[in-house]
Amino acid sequence: MSDGTPLSTRNARALPIEAVIQPACAAVACELRAIRAEIEKLAMIMVSDRRLVRDHAHHMQSFDLIIQHAEECASLLERIAQGYRMSEALGGVRLAAMQRRLHSHIEGA
Repeated sequence: MSDGTPLSTRNARALPIEAVIQPACAAVACELRAIRAEIEKLAMIMVSDRRLVRDHAHHMQSFDLIIQHAEECASLLERIAQGYRMSEALGGVRLAAMQRRLHSHIEGA
């Protein structure tokens, strides 16, 4: 007899939170790295177009920032998946503005 709750959800409730969070963080980190790789490919295609670079050079730096941001998010999730305490995981974020925002959000929660 079912209580209407999906089996996967019922099983997740029976597991310690780390058993659910850590693999989920690792999986999302992999997805973010895949996104980063696709953005890098797109950026390489775009910078090979001289006219596009000439007309939009000021926007090209955004690709680098997006790529760095995705990598930092993936690395943070990976550290959480490896069992780092949140303060240690956040301490590894290399983009200062991102680290400040995350600290602010987490401390405010």
